[in-house]
Amino acid sequence: MRTKLFILIPTFIILAFVFLACKKQDKETFLFNHRITSVAHYSNNILSGQTSVEYSGNNVSKIIGTGSYNGVSNNETYIITYPSNNSINIVMTNIVNNQTSTETQDITLSNNRVLESINVNSNGKNKISYVYNSDGKVVKTSEYDYTTTWVLSSETNYTYNSGKLTEQSTNSVNQTQNYLEKDIITYTGEEIKEVIYSNNQSGGALIELNKDIYTYSGVAISKITGYSKNTGTPTWVASGVVTDFVYDSDGNLISESRTDPYAGGIIYKDTYTYQDGSGNFLQILEALGIFNNSLYPIPHKK
Repeated sequence: MRTKLFILIPTFIILAFVFLACKKQDKETFLFNHRITSVAHYSNNILSGQTSVEYSGNNVSKIIGTGSYNGVSNNETYIITYPSNNSINIVMTNIVNNQTSTETQDITLSNNRVLESINVNSNGKNKISYVYNSDGKVVKTSEYDYTTTWVLSSETNYTYNSGKLTEQSTNSVNQTQNYLEKDIITYTGEEIKEVIYSNNQSGGALIELNKDIYTYSGVAISKITGYSKNTGTPTWVASGVVTDFVYDSDGNLISESRTDPYAGGIIYKDTYTYQDGSGNFLQILEALGIFNNSLYPIPHKK
């Protein structure tokens, strides 16, 4: 099953934010007046890493992540500056077992939306470009690698019905074949009912592999239960992947835990701390390509 866990930005600060990354639909229920300041990451109730977020005014200025995974220490620092009203610069320093690497991310904005994000690292450079519809929703993201010119490597298209995301499909291009993967999202009213994931990794027709069933408590997602099926069979079977979400009285996501049988039954958990105020943390994650229209809850919307 595809894991939604995304280890902070290129490595682990991405905070496991992704199993949570669900941008609520635009018909918002909660109006958040809080911004995230820290995340603690646990594996089977043992602290495995921490992430802190600092602000200058309403803008994120620094993200720091520390932790150890499989015996490998990992420390990441993101210094974020704003050269103009339409640009953001991020310098990322990663230290793995005392080996230091640095990369940069230059982000171009228009009407406070990300238009283009270019990453430069020791292996070269790549970029993501964004296209929006008249409602301000992203309808396409295109990823490029650079050789002597920009070369398209993948493209994701987003389809909406009555303002709700109903399909997202990614076509990855390489020298031998096109690899397509797709999420089909269905709803009960305004609530997500299920998400079915399929791909054509074998190079043929799309094959359904996994699905998530959503449970709500009031208007908030409280549980996502994973199912899978063997190739060629019509029966969905519970995969054992279950993700639970807990919120405070203000509607802020304060913890998310995920049981993963594919990792030996490990329970991963993230807990979130907030302060009063607003910020652009979501914009930074989008600019880094962490998620767009992702289908899990996120710590906040600002």
